[in-house]
Amino acid sequence: MAIPVLDTSTYFLMITSIINFLFSFTLVIFLLVNFFRKRTIGTFMLLFAYIFFSATSAVSIAYRISFIFNGAVINELTYLLAALGPLMLLPAFGFLYIFACRHILKDNEIVRIFIFAFLMFFFGMATALVGYDVFASSPVYSLLLDDLYVNPLFFSEAVSITPQLFTVSYYLVIQLVQIIVSIYVTGRIGWRAWRLSRKSDQPVRKRGLQTIGLGTILYLLGGMLSAFDAQLATIPALMMTIAALRALSFAGAYVLMYLGWIMPTWFRKMIRKRSWFEIQYQQIAKS
Repeated sequence: MAIPVLDTSTYFLMITSIINFLFSFTLVIFLLVNFFRKRTIGTFMLLFAYIFFSATSAVSIAYRISFIFNGAVINELTYLLAALGPLMLLPAFGFLYIFACRHILKDNEIVRIFIFAFLMFFFGMATALVGYDVFASSPVYSLLLDDLYVNPLFFSEAVSITPQLFTVSYYLVIQLVQIIVSIYVTGRIGWRAWRLSRKSDQPVRKRGLQTIGLGTILYLLGGMLSAFDAQLATIPALMMTIAALRALSFAGAYVLMYLGWIMPTWFRKMIRKRSWFEIQYQQIAKS
């Protein structure tokens, strides 16, 4: 695998990760204050969702730092951090899903438990596999057979173990599961929020649901932009542009979903004032 040189784009990508972390961690602080004030299960779930979103950005920052200080060499620590990034999103979406079920999603208790248990089980299983790949020299991990796993250090999509057996890199599986989960959870939340906003005649609730829906759209947009990273590695200027747009999309998504779910007092006042002006404008237009 060709090792990328340490150029401006390498540091720029780390800056975008720092931007995402600052936005998400700031919202974690706000949610923590909100939780101590309300002490509700819903706020607790949303708080943990944002904690794991922040952890994803923090791991990405650590990965970039390790990559830079190791001279663009992907060693065990760098690989471990690169693999843990997508994994952190699984419990984040799990807690976000449970939180959304308390408000706008209508899944029954069995479905909720099954989906959340699957996400946490896959999170634990994938973390164990990544740990095995990194720490396979330890006595405990050496008890496993080396020919039963694929070393994804070079991110190979498929490796032939025997003429009869093919196994897929679990790094690729982690990425695919993370993509499917993010589309499923954010897509359902966004679709439900937009539908409920169209049926609501209460200005504050309507704007709040629309804000949540817009936040999910921005998050999905950020996820789509993430898919272009590897393809644009040879075009630094375009890659940095995409990275900046991705960072802004994720940061905007975190903020909008926070505002839509929590509805701070200042946000409610702004909506009510705006709604009053809209009513006055409509009355003048009719006269």
